[in-house]
Amino acid sequence: MTFPMFVKPANLGSSVGISKAVDHESLLAAVEFALKFDRKIIVEQGVTAREIEVAVLGNDDPKCSVLGEIKPVAAFYDYEAKYQDGNTELLIPAPVTNVVETTLKDMAIRAFKVLDCSGLVRADFFVTDRDEVLINEVNTMPGFTPQACSHYYGNTRAYRIRN
Repeated sequence: MTFPMFVKPANLGSSVGISKAVDHESLLAAVEFALKFDRKIIVEQGVTAREIEVAVLGNDDPKCSVLGEIKPVAAFYDYEAKYQDGNTELLIPAPVTNVVETTLKDMAIRAFKVLDCSGLVRADFFVTDRDEVLINEVNTMPGFTPQACSHYYGNTRAYRIRN
């Protein structure tokens, strides 16, 4: 792996305990910091890409929401950017090509089915400047803040809630 890298606790959400490491010294500090939150950590290769997310709703025949693009002002989409600073921009729908949109939705539904999910998940992706799509993670308990879930509402036309 090469720098930058991201270090995070394996079993937490909302970007708690995540750090960006740009050199050996910051990598050691990031590992030490993440270990304050969990005894298992993950070290991921950093990529230069846009952050796109999509909600998947359903059970046996899941459907995808509109896409949302996360545009944090900070160096990455950390806890403060998600819940505190109010400076993160969310573009809905995300401005992507039809090919990328289809790829994102297909990958989100495949991940949903492979992981045997049900109900609601949020699949998070990276899209490079060459339109390469990389799945980052699937959140089975996605955050429900105004910033985190506003594009989920794109599914309300597709489903009727029954009593």
